[in-house]
Amino acid sequence: MEQQEQELIKRLIELEKKFQALEKALEEGSHPWGMLKASRVVGGVIGEKLSMLNITSEQLVDLYQDCPQVLAAVAIKVSLMSQSYENPLAGEICLEKTGNGNYWVIGTEAENFWLVPKDTIKINAQMMKTVESLFKCEGYQASQTKEFTLIQAAQVSRSPDGEQWVLEELGILDFRDRSVGSQLREELTQMREERLQIGFQLKQLNQDFWYFKHELGQLIEMRPGEVDSLQEQLMIATQERDELKMKVEELQQQLMIVSKERLKLERKVEQLFELMSKSQPIPSQELEIEQEEQESEPSEDLSKKWKRVELVQTLEKHTDSVRTLAVGCWKESEETHRIIASGGYDNTIRLWNWQTGELIETVSVAARVNKLAISPIAPILVSGSDLRYLQVWDLLKDETKFLKRHSDRILAVVISPDGKTLASGGADKKLNIWNLPSGEFRQTLTEEDSAICCLAISSDGKILVSSNGNNTIKRWNLETGKLEKSLGTYMGLIWDLAISPAENILACGCRDRLVKVLNLTTGEMLHQLRGHSKEVYAVAFSPDGQTLASGSFDNTVKLWRVKTGELLCTLTGHQSDVYGVAFSPDGRFLVSGGRDKLIKIWKPMF
Repeated sequence: MEQQEQELIKRLIELEKKFQALEKALEEGSHPWGMLKASRVVGGVIGEKLSMLNITSEQLVDLYQDCPQVLAAVAIKVSLMSQSYENPLAGEICLEKTGNGNYWVIGTEAENFWLVPKDTIKINAQMMKTVESLFKCEGYQASQTKEFTLIQAAQVSRSPDGEQWVLEELGILDFRDRSVGSQLREELTQMREERLQIGFQLKQLNQDFWYFKHELGQLIEMRPGEVDSLQEQLMIATQERDELKMKVEELQQQLMIVSKERLKLERKVEQLFELMSKSQPIPSQELEIEQEEQESEPSEDLSKKWKRVELVQTLEKHTDSVRTLAVGCWKESEETHRIIASGGYDNTIRLWNWQTGELIETVSVAARVNKLAISPIAPILVSGSDLRYLQVWDLLKDETKFLKRHSDRILAVVISPDGKTLASGGADKKLNIWNLPSGEFRQTLTEEDSAICCLAISSDGKILVSSNGNNTIKRWNLETGKLEKSLGTYMGLIWDLAISPAENILACGCRDRLVKVLNLTTGEMLHQLRGHSKEVYAVAFSPDGQTLASGSFDNTVKLWRVKTGELLCTLTGHQSDVYGVAFSPDGRFLVSGGRDKLIKIWKPMF
């Protein structure tokens, strides 16, 4: 009980520090997301009875932004008095009631009074003298700015004669991007709510503490023999618990060691098979015959190994849906890094070792993570989220870049096979192209009439394929930046795209429960893979291009033979929607994640 209370108090202190840091960042103009503050002011009332709203000052600001018509019904229209306008520095700033006033006086709880601009006010350079005598104007530019966001209402009080309103404290108007102010208010409101909730929990813990103290007092009043017996039983139970905990830890360590040894043995067996095949010389005549047979016969079908699949590990650290997955592998000196990156609706990105399942690092993001991509040649991770900008991490140097060209949440990111090109698309209908690893902006290919939902780049890095909210698939030339062809418009939304690394084939995960396989050049439909009972949210090709994985809202992952469209097997380990699937670069593992907050690692049973 005491430990839980201390943890809550620590969390409350951290929230208070963060809240103060946000307020200070506004004053210094240094916060990377342009966060702002809204503070409370008060005033008195004398004279005629006015209509009062039973809301807080924060609720007043929100109501002004969302539905000012409600305030218009109870507001008093006022204007700056002539003497205050002509010489605002001479003394008090006074306002008087007028029928066509540009400002409203509004009363709220505890008879506090606030001054805000009229909802239909048009602010221009001529009006700024009046506005600046009543409000602090953040980010105002005479040549560009007209619209504003109310951050804090001005404080006013009624004069003794009851005919005038006297300014007590300036309000705050923000003339920068209006969406930034809205985001701030949401974040500050969320922090206030969380602080109140923790305060309530502390109060509840305090009540529980006194209850248990009372119970303890009753136990102490028991006969000494009974108390000694209970203490002895508690000591025995504690010892047994500690022993069991130690055994569990020992078993976990042994399991991890066995898993590592098994992986090492598998790699050694593969290496031995390779050495044995290389050590047997083939006569030149037999070699010529074998080459002729290879030219006349189709290559070996590698997809058959995925007919039988086993679950290797389940990773369980996310606290909300796992929305996106990416798998990468690169070498640093003598060490090889094998990474799974997972992004979730718990506002985190987590990095895992795909061989051991060990959680390497957790990165907090201030919004839901929608898409991840890892460079095939370098330790570069890119994320797209609801933050409206891309984040690019160098995983070895622990450096982060912010790429800002989108004006709404980002839904799709993809990196070319050579690691030099990044494409991103989102709800702002823009398809942006960037250079990697520099993060330099290259161009915007198009501004669609609906959101960009998903993207894919061909194995040669020359073709980009996009799908939008109108269910249209388009093929772009990345070298010229030109639209080459529309591959078709379909009945249902297309959730995901993947291009085969081996052939000119495009796979689409669709809302109509189908996996559509198209010819990338002509748009011809090669297969319509049927088997999922709900919409298909994710698709991925194996590195050899012979196997296709699909994840669905029917809680399953299905594996298909690309050449024939045959269903190889169905994986049923998830308890809810599957949002992401990805193969490891060596083709030995398949990773899936979904709404059940789990990540599962699968491998073929040879």
